[in-house]
Amino acid sequence: LNQRVDAKSPLIPRSEWEACAVDKTLLAGERVYLGLDLSAVIDLTALVAVSAEGGNRVAGWFWKPEDVLEEHERRDNAPYKLWANQGWLEAVPGRTINYGYVANRIAEIRMDYEIAAIAFDRWRIDTLVQACEGIGLDVWVEGKDAELPGGVRLVPFGQGFKDMAPAVDALESSIVDRTFAHPRNPVLTFCFSNAIVTTDPAGNRKLDKSQTRFRIDGAVATAMAMGLKGKNLGDDGPREISYE
Repeated sequence: LNQRVDAKSPLIPRSEWEACAVDKTLLAGERVYLGLDLSAVIDLTALVAVSAEGGNRVAGWFWKPEDVLEEHERRDNAPYKLWANQGWLEAVPGRTINYGYVANRIAEIRMDYEIAAIAFDRWRIDTLVQACEGIGLDVWVEGKDAELPGGVRLVPFGQGFKDMAPAVDALESSIVDRTFAHPRNPVLTFCFSNAIVTTDPAGNRKLDKSQTRFRIDGAVATAMAMGLKGKNLGDDGPREISYE
């Protein structure tokens, strides 16, 4: 009683999320799809991988500028410094994120797993491409660049209802059906606890950052990874992606 509460409920109830927690998710060398949500350079950036087979087992990586951790802890009521000390969050030196850190992590992930593709929001992607080129990591953007054999495929993923609605539906269904598994990453858990959807007149849903003052970047990246996986994998295996 007499406590301020949020009248809006998250997409995934806490009990459903906790029921999908496991100790280990991805296996070395397996094929994965990734979703990348690049923040403004002073906030949270999220990269989430989902297994191509064997359900939807995810792992996440997060970055935040070191010099704003204390300020944003008060703003978001989140223990960013603790998460950084525990290794769940990479605190990038300075007040802005150098995307070279993200590029280096993608290169490391590529050594551990087979990257099928990375879904990305067009926001700031050119800066990331430059960072990848700067460390010698070959990448190419589908629909823009010629296919680069051996390079990492970057796939534009719209943030509107058309692309996000099936991704949100697949994400919710996987969690409810317990085919989803996460490794108890507290940053990812924080993002999902804040994830609220908005609905259009036809009933389509998308994750909406404007509906919450807290961070949902990890949930957005997860939805993109699962949406990309769904577009690529059918009952008969991989299929082409169609863009309009």
